[in-house]
Amino acid sequence: MSGSGAQASGRKPDIVARLWPAIPLLAIYFALATLYAWQASRRLVPTIFIDEIEMAQLSRAISETGEPARRGEPYGFASLVAYALAPTWWLASTSAAYAAAKLLLVLSMTATIFPAFALARLVVPYWYAVAAAGATVAVPALAYSPILVEEPLAYPLSTLALWLIARCLAAPSWTRLGVAVVASGLAALTRTQLSILFAVLALGLLWIGWQSTPVRRWRATWSRWDWVGAVTLALGVAFAFS
Repeated sequence: MSGSGAQASGRKPDIVARLWPAIPLLAIYFALATLYAWQASRRLVPTIFIDEIEMAQLSRAISETGEPARRGEPYGFASLVAYALAPTWWLASTSAAYAAAKLLLVLSMTATIFPAFALARLVVPYWYAVAAAGATVAVPALAYSPILVEEPLAYPLSTLALWLIARCLAAPSWTRLGVAVVASGLAALTRTQLSILFAVLALGLLWIGWQSTPVRRWRATWSRWDWVGAVTLALGVAFAFS
């Protein structure tokens, strides 16, 4: 019995040691989420009226029929935000659903602190990463958090995708590449402009390939006109995608 008690007591410091680094992040998250939730409770009507009414219509249609619609007309594929907000309309009243939607977006946008910390941790020590992550969710853009638009979900998903892309580029593997592609796709489905994340991933992989030993050997055989052609081709691709 004494031996098993010693083993149990020996496990506790390990668990505490593993959880301890998360405590500052969680404290910042809950403190700011509480502040933003209080601010959201003071917002009784939409701020960006047309966009928020449209998002409410899309999400409400999804909750009722499973398909997005605007003023009763089929809309096609809506942002993932509309699908995320749809369950809130199952609540008893419109006011309760609106309050729940604002709270959900607040919690979502403030959660950017976690992928931001992971991204910063790739290049800086722990406390610097905590500071960077805290600053990420203390910027004025967090005023969007209780607003029924795309930004509250796009912000954490794009940050998560950037962390996964950086992680993939730091130590490439097929698994990491697949996860980065999926995360970039989710971000793009939230806000179409975030399809640029695929370009970021592709350019990073091209740079890794460009610096690889076989390509370096191949580049060593290039003439001056080969370099002119390569630069011209790169500029043409850049203009085509811009």
